[in-house]
Amino acid sequence: MTKDILLEQHNACFDENGWFVSLKSAVDGVTAEQAAWKPAADVSSIRENAAHILFWIDRWLRRHRGELNKPEDVENDSTFLNGDSWDELLAKLDTVMLEWRDRLGSLDEAAHHRVELRQQLVPAVAV
Repeated sequence: MTKDILLEQHNACFDENGWFVSLKSAVDGVTAEQAAWKPAADVSSIRENAAHILFWIDRWLRRHRGELNKPEDVENDSTFLNGDSWDELLAKLDTVMLEWRDRLGSLDEAAHHRVELRQQLVPAVAV
């Protein structure tokens, strides 16, 4: 049941339009110039927001893979910066989101609950 809910929410956010527009549809056809445009200096561009999303979903994916076991300090402002071209950024976003879909689809709910319980019992610093 949890797996189905996670997959449904992932798909709704990534590439299935429902009562809101999915990420993939929202950036479809957006040029690099349009993605970089900012209405004001203190407002993030589409590109910056996409880089921020990529940073965090990739980070959680790496944690799920077991590649990140220790907390790392992150300056949140740096998560909006990415040296890739707009097309490369979108390709990476697709790759990470598709891997998440595969991982969620093959999720063993019993194992997931054990990991969830461990994370609740073990302080984040020790993980």
